[in-house]
Amino acid sequence: MAPIVVDTDVGSDVDDALAIALAIRHPEIDLRAVTTVSSQPEVRAGLAARLLAIGGADDVEVAVGRSVPGDERNVIGAEHLDLLGGDDGSPPRPDAVAVLGAVTPGTRIVTIGQQTNVAAAVAAVPSLPGTIARLTVMGGAFAAVHTADGRVHGPERDWNLVLDPAGAVASLSSEWRRRFVPIDITFGAALTRAHVDRLRRGDELCRVLAALVEGWRSRTLGAGGASAPDDLAAFLHDPLAVACAVECAFVRVERMPVTVVLDGRGHARTVVDELEGRDAEVVRALDASGFADWLVDTLLSS
Repeated sequence: MAPIVVDTDVGSDVDDALAIALAIRHPEIDLRAVTTVSSQPEVRAGLAARLLAIGGADDVEVAVGRSVPGDERNVIGAEHLDLLGGDDGSPPRPDAVAVLGAVTPGTRIVTIGQQTNVAAAVAAVPSLPGTIARLTVMGGAFAAVHTADGRVHGPERDWNLVLDPAGAVASLSSEWRRRFVPIDITFGAALTRAHVDRLRRGDELCRVLAALVEGWRSRTLGAGGASAPDDLAAFLHDPLAVACAVECAFVRVERMPVTVVLDGRGHARTVVDELEGRDAEVVRALDASGFADWLVDTLLSS
């Protein structure tokens, strides 16, 4: 089994909760820690701990990370706060940057939020990238991004890099063995309402996930006039990244010379550059329906 640390902004979009659950139930993953990042990281740590406890993994360490000015735009949804109840994140939890900086050599880190924690860990422990088996990044864009409402977006849709562009450049320019799971691929991975119905018939963790998906969909797709297919329940950005931290049968990976830069608008973006780029693995194709079915099967395998 592969030792893995998940760095997450759980509480905003529902795919983080699905990703944590997958890390608990994936037969090839040994989940060592969950670290939280972005606005209100203490609250997010409480949410991560609650999900781990429901999933029978309350022995997994949970650590509180960093936020930066501007990431307060990354709000925590009411559906997640309802799950937390009156838990304010106490007792005090370890510092995420210290936990990341002290991981056992050979560990794999999966980032499914902004790069703030990882950038700080590299600044504190410059040798860290050389000891990590792989950094799997939910982020980057290597083609136009087509979303479910029929619109086409550029790299500004890459929320995980946009929220802390300086952190993204600092982290992702370090000497990691990198695997990018980019948004031009992950927007094609979706959970359907039929999948949610299956989760609703599972154990407590699966039922909680189904309720979170329904709450998130109502908050983000059902309100504000968002135009999305009626069958769309949630996007699977982060579960796909967790799956890709180990070998994933549902993707095709290509090696590319990648650099991460700030563009003229101050956005961090991934660029394929034959001269300046460093070797990286990049997911370039996905069997979306096969992955979604497998994800639900795995979550149900308590």
